[in-house]
Amino acid sequence: MHHSGRTFVVDLNAHSCSCHAWDLNGIPCLHACAAISWFHGNPEDFCDAVYKKEAYLRAYEPMIMPMTSQDQWMKVNLPLLLPPKYHKQPGKPKKTRKQAIEEPKLPVNPYKLPRYGIPLKCGNYGGEGHNRSSCKEPRNSNIKPTRKRNIAKDKLAVRRRDGGDQSSGQQTADAFQSQSSKAADAFQSQPSQAPEPAKLSRVQQRRRRMKDQQRSHFVKDPFFHP
Repeated sequence: MHHSGRTFVVDLNAHSCSCHAWDLNGIPCLHACAAISWFHGNPEDFCDAVYKKEAYLRAYEPMIMPMTSQDQWMKVNLPLLLPPKYHKQPGKPKKTRKQAIEEPKLPVNPYKLPRYGIPLKCGNYGGEGHNRSSCKEPRNSNIKPTRKRNIAKDKLAVRRRDGGDQSSGQQTADAFQSQSSKAADAFQSQPSQAPEPAKLSRVQQRRRRMKDQQRSHFVKDPFFHP
């Protein structure tokens, strides 16, 4: 039998199936029911004998003696049965239960659509099977890069293509040297001025006045530490 892309072997004479569900509970599984229906049979005839009426009558044929309540049982001097001791397992306890194999797995972020079955599309020339970073075609000048890193890479590629790396590097070095010299001259030309004292808050000003008064009058305060 073929089911869900898999093949199962059903033996009607031995009452068995390769999925082992029929062998465990004695009730024909869905593969066995499909095979029985193919031969125009009745699945109830292939159930185990323990599920039939005759087995039920044989089980309850002898008399079942009634049982007294628990307070009338015979007392014994044996220790009481206690549950096993709990041992804390190492590691962090799990908050989620273990899912079955056939149970569908929930996504980590339910608000994010999965990308299964969606082919990659190149943002450079629109081809499929790759993205823009792995595209082997030359860079399309009509597409503007979205990141500063890509902008810097494109500028460097243009410089290398035009062959102007040396000249541009020399120009930038000269400009940096001229700017540094101008800044040094401006710093030397300024007169030396003492740094302005930082402004104190009202609480700090009050504390400073109290310390000055204590020092001027030689007040011996045990809580004062100059």
